[in-house]
Amino acid sequence: MWRLTWGKPVDVFCTPSNKKYYSQVQYTPLDKQTKEIRLIKLLLEDGDSRGGDIRCELLQGIPLDQARNKFTALSYCAGSAHETKSLLVNGKTCNVFANLHHALLECRHFWSQHRPQQELLLWIDQICIHQPDLKERAHQVSFMGDIYRGAEQTLICLSTKDCDGRGFDWMEEILAGAAFSKNEYGLELRTFSAKFFEGWNEFLMILSSPWWSRAWVFQEFMLSKQPIFLYGRRSIPFHELDLKLERFFRILQDMDNHCHGTYERTSHNQKKELQTLIADSRRSREQVFRFLTRKDEFTNFSTTRIPGAGSSRAEDHFRPTRDLKGLLWNANFFNASDERDRVYAFLGLTDLPHGIVPKYSRNDGIERMWLDITRTIMTLENSIEALKYSCSSRKIGGPTYLLRDWKDPAILFCECRQYDCEAEN
Repeated sequence: MWRLTWGKPVDVFCTPSNKKYYSQVQYTPLDKQTKEIRLIKLLLEDGDSRGGDIRCELLQGIPLDQARNKFTALSYCAGSAHETKSLLVNGKTCNVFANLHHALLECRHFWSQHRPQQELLLWIDQICIHQPDLKERAHQVSFMGDIYRGAEQTLICLSTKDCDGRGFDWMEEILAGAAFSKNEYGLELRTFSAKFFEGWNEFLMILSSPWWSRAWVFQEFMLSKQPIFLYGRRSIPFHELDLKLERFFRILQDMDNHCHGTYERTSHNQKKELQTLIADSRRSREQVFRFLTRKDEFTNFSTTRIPGAGSSRAEDHFRPTRDLKGLLWNANFFNASDERDRVYAFLGLTDLPHGIVPKYSRNDGIERMWLDITRTIMTLENSIEALKYSCSSRKIGGPTYLLRDWKDPAILFCECRQYDCEAEN
């Protein structure tokens, strides 16, 4: 979340300026032993206007075990700390990321539609962590996976203020078959109107949302018992979105294979745009499915009854991985403000006793991190094969250490001789 450079703390996860807010709202220290957290109670407004003020109350000193399954976690892509909006916390103005402000409006709308009689308790990193307290931030980050695992559900905001829900509407039309007919050539599009292409481009905005490429949200998603995606005042549970996207891409493949007759009767520009949209959809699909298809690896799926509702719901139960090297390989596909977070963001997905905690000081740089990971893997595997595949050597404090960048996918396909760590020097 931050980097210490030349003895001076410099934020990597730079948050909006809030000096006045922190002088007005007292953040009481949290007990580390009981893993205390803070929550906010988001107040629902009459009419739930899209641009209405956001008001919330800060609830402090809540042990995580007591809060378990009684709150909702929020996952969003923060964006720039220079693009901000304000909301009220305990009646005081707090500056937040513009994307967070939008996500809270989406949450409020979702809650007013689905649970208007219940209070909305949220865990949000920017507000619930005392950002100026670097020690608290480090501790909260270290068990952030437990927080998302302890939430009843996670609301995932894919949209920003510039997005609407037409992309989801367009996908529903495609799945309903309204845009297609059958002829002697196979599957044919009924229309190539500007509205159709506009809807497809809106759908691509969902698939290309920056949320899909952020390292920390991978853990947030995998650890969530019930992920629900929000986009432009639309909402869809993970398992439903997964099924619909799978169907959509089967239709897309069919359309690409059998629309030759349609191509022949379209203008050059329309044909070119259609082929471009198909290619863009396929490229976007890779990162999205990297999320959706991996969910089953980390969860046991079950269905539970909703008390008093006479219905059931899907629920995921976390199943940690034992493959630390394979887990770290994910870092190739995600972005983070600090390169080290591309590794730290995935460690919460294993139950191996790796003993690695996020470190951001100047003396704990990238090389030191890989050294710690190499040592850990050697210990866990009771093998020194990690040294065999060292890609570089660095001098750290005098001695030369062999380091391995475990993001290299080649390590997944290597067969190595095993060694006894205690027998080999």
